[in-house]
Amino acid sequence: MKGGRIMRRSSGSLVVVMGAIVLGVTLMLLGSALCAEKFPDRPITLIINYGAGGSTDVAARLFATAAEKKLGVPIVIVNKPGAGGTLGPTEISRAKADGYTIGTLPDSPIVITPFMQKVPYEPLKDFDFICGYGTYRYAMFVKADSRFKSVKDVVDWARKNPGKATYASYSPGISVGFKYLEIKENIKLTAIPLQSGQEAVTNVIGGHVDMGTGGEFFPFYENKEVRCLAVIADERLPFIPGCPSMKEAGYDIDITGWMSLGAPAGVPKDRLTVIYNAFKAASEDGQVKAAMDKLMLTAPLINGEQVRKVFEKRIVAMKPLIEALVAEQKK
Repeated sequence: MKGGRIMRRSSGSLVVVMGAIVLGVTLMLLGSALCAEKFPDRPITLIINYGAGGSTDVAARLFATAAEKKLGVPIVIVNKPGAGGTLGPTEISRAKADGYTIGTLPDSPIVITPFMQKVPYEPLKDFDFICGYGTYRYAMFVKADSRFKSVKDVVDWARKNPGKATYASYSPGISVGFKYLEIKENIKLTAIPLQSGQEAVTNVIGGHVDMGTGGEFFPFYENKEVRCLAVIADERLPFIPGCPSMKEAGYDIDITGWMSLGAPAGVPKDRLTVIYNAFKAASEDGQVKAAMDKLMLTAPLINGEQVRKVFEKRIVAMKPLIEALVAEQKK
């Protein structure tokens, strides 16, 4: 009897030991599998918050095409224009935080729009910023044969013809420069809502809208199809040296902005790093550099934390103007 109990006891211990070994091996294999998980292993969706053909769209596509080489998977572009450029960020903020949905997060829907109207996201809380890869330079353009040859001409004519001078508007960031002029000079301009910078160019050159702004105009300035009235910044731009700055025209406003790439908040840091490295490689690609130079969008690549700091400073700097614009809208 005693020997039988000892045998059963030994057998039970053996079962426990064997079970522990099997469990340990299973956990080791599972851990190894998790460690070996590849990211990305399927296509990544890149949401662009403006329409096709504009500077935001073209630049993002340039970088995405080059980044695919390092990622080893396709980047699928989805344009989501609308709601003043906030529809795209809204979709990004609501996406699964797994790194497979990223998107363009320019200044306007982060720095300006959320402080002018209600949006369904928190601009500095609902996103993980990945990198900044380009800058928007803005200048006021008109058709080459326009009656307006200077900012003063616009102001004088608008004062005599309230609401008749029009400008192309495809984001609140674009509107800020013109609204500033309205408030400063107590004049009335009319915004014509459009979906992209390319539409703005088409409408200005076609004579349907008086004024427009954005990088899309620069090639047409070189071809002398449009005239530049002023750079909406403190200094002139080297590639259009003949165009005065708004500061030279007597106005203290600078709306130069950053293009950035972001993801919904909570994406694992190692995955964000993979995407950042792919876009960093894209920024060093010769063809991408040349194309960005031609679009007048070139800027040094900055990381996500640097993007956040830029936006934080911009929010503080733009606050007084935005408050004035909001007050004006409520009148």
